[in-house]
Amino acid sequence: MTGLTRDAQKLALAKELGADHVIDVEQEDATRRVKELTDGHGADVVVEVSSYATAPVAEALHYVAVGGRIVLAGVKGFKPVPDFVSDLIVVKEATIHGAFGVTARSYDAAIRLIESGRVPLAADAHARLRARRRRARDPNARRRDSRRGEHPLVPRTRRAPGLTRLCRLPTRHSALRLRATATSRRRRPTHSHDRSRRDGSRQ
Repeated sequence: MTGLTRDAQKLALAKELGADHVIDVEQEDATRRVKELTDGHGADVVVEVSSYATAPVAEALHYVAVGGRIVLAGVKGFKPVPDFVSDLIVVKEATIHGAFGVTARSYDAAIRLIESGRVPLAADAHARLRARRRRARDPNARRRDSRRGEHPLVPRTRRAPGLTRLCRLPTRHSALRLRATATSRRRRPTHSHDRSRRDGSRQ
């Protein structure tokens, strides 16, 4: 598993959950390290799941072994991928697959996996809770989040189709606007032609 220096906690958790090796790509030459770990063979399967970052796609071509597979599952916002050397796919006879995981079937599979208990998620849950509590005690973070309309105890998540985004909570000002809008909708304005129509009906 690869990650950045700021992902140290995630990489450590990956080791706890069973990852054989983790690589900090900012501290190590990831291509050389993959070769060392595979006796110069390369990875038979490379799964790329980072969101919006395009560099890992180009790097995957260097990690994969001859005849190997690359699975692209992280969306990039339709951005082009710089330094994508297609000749590496040809000479390595590699195969690239696309996988879209934000589907109802994927969520159902993830829920079944969590319910099975095969993946110990308690450590990750406790780590996230501790981070949120530290953030909640930070007055600067609270002010920063309140300006964005977020709550320090609610994680920022990307909304998937059909799911409600819980990380956006209304601030005081937006709540007042919503209340004013709801009130104005309940009060239907009375126009002069409406009054004249009613007066005519009475006569």
